[in-house]
Amino acid sequence: QLIEDICNRDVGHPEFAESLRQLSEKLLFLKNNPNLAGVGAAGKAIKDIEPEIVKLKTKAASRVRQYLNDQFALLKKPKTNIQLIQRDVLLRYRHLPAFLKEHHVDVFIEVCNGYSELVGKLYADHIRNYLSELGRLQVELYAKGDVLISENPSTLRIAHVPLMLRQLNLPASSRSLYDLMNRDSVLSDLEEKPIIAHVLDSQGGKLLPERVFKSLNQILLDVVATEIIFTMEFFQLTAEQNKVIFGGIFKGAIYAVLEAMRTAVNNTQDVYVILLLGVLNDAFRRLCHSKSINLLDFFYDQVGQLIWPRFEILFEAQISSLKTIPIKSFRNLERTFNTKILLTRVVDFALGLYRLHSAIPENNMLKTRVVQLKSAVLDLLKRTAKDLPSPIECLSYLVSNVDFILLSLANNPTVFEEDIAAYERELGNDIDKLTELHLKEYFANLVDFVRKYTKLENLTEVIGQIDDGDSSGGGLFTFIGEFFRKDAASSAPANEPPSNKLIENVISEFNESWARKIETFKNESERDFGATKSFRLMFKKFLTSIMAYYNAFYKFVRAQYPNLANALVPLHSIVKEIKGYLNKLN
Repeated sequence: QLIEDICNRDVGHPEFAESLRQLSEKLLFLKNNPNLAGVGAAGKAIKDIEPEIVKLKTKAASRVRQYLNDQFALLKKPKTNIQLIQRDVLLRYRHLPAFLKEHHVDVFIEVCNGYSELVGKLYADHIRNYLSELGRLQVELYAKGDVLISENPSTLRIAHVPLMLRQLNLPASSRSLYDLMNRDSVLSDLEEKPIIAHVLDSQGGKLLPERVFKSLNQILLDVVATEIIFTMEFFQLTAEQNKVIFGGIFKGAIYAVLEAMRTAVNNTQDVYVILLLGVLNDAFRRLCHSKSINLLDFFYDQVGQLIWPRFEILFEAQISSLKTIPIKSFRNLERTFNTKILLTRVVDFALGLYRLHSAIPENNMLKTRVVQLKSAVLDLLKRTAKDLPSPIECLSYLVSNVDFILLSLANNPTVFEEDIAAYERELGNDIDKLTELHLKEYFANLVDFVRKYTKLENLTEVIGQIDDGDSSGGGLFTFIGEFFRKDAASSAPANEPPSNKLIENVISEFNESWARKIETFKNESERDFGATKSFRLMFKKFLTSIMAYYNAFYKFVRAQYPNLANALVPLHSIVKEIKGYLNKLN
């Protein structure tokens, strides 16, 4: 009956399984008791039957191999759900490869190789078809000529096409061409379901390369995880054995994806695509490792080698547009588009880089490039400012634009603190210089007199009076103190005392125009800078500087020229008026 079942019974029948189990027991007995053959009556019987058992083993192995190959062939039918066949059909026959593994290793290896080759080709074909479907939906947001700053205004694209944004399910309006537009949302929920191409196509949707890459990774991870579980269970292998025997199943699929990625990476002009691919690549590698899957490490290594050289090329093109543009061309762009529109492009690009760096904080290369971007935009502003006709216009230009950058970056947790500090230092230095120029413009006689004739010890006294720890100044009194300390370090009282006529002229001019000049400066500064933090800071410094200079002048005249003191505006009147302005600003 055993011979009948092994030779003629349908391999998928339960009775064949039982007969195969009995045959396996007999083969194991012979294997484990080699010394019994030919010893005694029982040994003679064993010796007589052993060749027949071996023949039966060979027959069983042949029939099992053929049956398994036939079952594997079911997977090749069009639109077959491979995982469904594995789970609902093949796993019912896991006793078949177990028999081969135990009693006929050569056939077992042959079956394994046949399965690996067949399924590997199916996965490769499936991935290629999926790539083709997604490829028809893939679009690019940036063209080859898109850079932050272009010499030719006609080639500077200001905004994306609204229709394309709707198709990509991105915000219909963006701040600028370089607004990230929440594209980093692709980094969340790595295990969501892959994109179904025909459904998205029917909805009129489109895809950016990072969405395609994410969906491909989800497909790869799903089939690899499922295949590992299936092959380990069906072929009864350890994890290490499984890796050795079936590690090549996904070679074709991986190379198909790599080839598609190579094309996408080399063709894209989108820095964000490259960075998002890099972040996704690392994230999926970590996800695989969390599931104890190492089969895709080669894939992630190869993608990484594709990505970062391309990032360098694309980033260099953007930063080069800032470094190399002639100032005349940039001034022409400013007249065409407005400086704030141009700076918004740069700020949005920086914000996008900061935001993506927060997803890969260990990436020092990206951090270095973001810092380079900050230096490049500051250098461009300084080069442009030097082209302006006067020092005041130069500094006003810098203050206005650096303030705009700072305001745009403010309260964003992904921006580097050291970059914010660098912009604040630039802004503070420019405001200090601009305030000093305006003081000389509006109160030249008063400033010159105090600097020329006031003794240094009196300046120190002024510092003590001004730097009183009043928090309402927001650090302004410290600024005035530093201002006078610089004077103390670089100037000395004149050898000759001032004449009465000079003092009378300073008093007369100040009395006649001080209130009007303050109001004029306030109005002109507010017109130039708007109700910005820089305006408030500069106006406070201007007011407190006037108070400091007049305080020094007032005390000097009262002490050295008491006969002229009655002509002075009372100090408390100046203090009251200036503090009134300060209180309104605060």
